[in-house]
Amino acid sequence: MREITSNKDFDISYGISSIGITTTGVTVVTTTGGNYHGIAMMAGTTKTSVFVYDASVGTTGNIVDVILVVASGTGWSDKYIPVFVKKGLTVSVTGTGAKGVVYFSPKG
Repeated sequence: MREITSNKDFDISYGISSIGITTTGVTVVTTTGGNYHGIAMMAGTTKTSVFVYDASVGTTGNIVDVILVVASGTGWSDKYIPVFVKKGLTVSVTGTGAKGVVYFSPKG
């Protein structure tokens, strides 16, 4: 198996693939496999917890990442070596007024 060493190995660039998270609840990022690169979140008036799952729907898959952010604070998780997700990528957010972005690259 050949090692992937740059964005030229994909048919998309790394920076193009992101999704904004603007509400609490469950957000489906992608329903196909790919690489999870990380997440950045800003909490609103309450503390925020974020769970990232290897799942195409809901929160039934394996937990890939967890971050907790204090009220009015920021938090992030940056994967230097991305985590490969097989089923998809779903994010569950609790807290009021949280906003953030998820970075991923779908199968190319």
